[in-house]
Amino acid sequence: MKRIYAAYRDLLGIIFQENPMVIAAVLAVAAIGGALTPFTAWVNAQILNGAVEVARGADFSLLTPYLITFVVASLLPNLRTAIIWQYAEPRSQLILRTEYKGRMIEKLKKLRYEQPESARRGGDI
Repeated sequence: MKRIYAAYRDLLGIIFQENPMVIAAVLAVAAIGGALTPFTAWVNAQILNGAVEVARGADFSLLTPYLITFVVASLLPNLRTAIIWQYAEPRSQLILRTEYKGRMIEKLKKLRYEQPESARRGGDI
C-alpha cells in the first residue's frame, strides 16, 4: 500500500510541478462536488417548504430563487464532469507522457548495460 501511495504522490508531484492549475482545478471540483450533495438536499427542503407556503396562499415569487438554484445545482455535476474530462485529464496525460517518460529515459541512461551473452561461456546461440 505504501508503494501505491508513493507512486501516486510522485505522479501528482510531476503534474503539480508542470501545471499546478490542473491539480487546483481538480481539488476545487472535488470540493464543490462534496458540498453539492448537502446543498442540494437543503435546496430541495426549501422548495418543499416553499411549495407548502404557496399552497397556503403565499406569493410564488418566494419560491423562484430556490427553483433557479435547483436548476443550477442540477447542472453542476455535468459541468464538473466536463472540467475533469475535457480539461484536467488530457493535460495530466500529456504531462505524464512527456515528463514521466523523460525521467524514465534519464534513469535508463544511468543504468549500466550488461550483455546477457557475456554470461554464457560456450557461445551457445
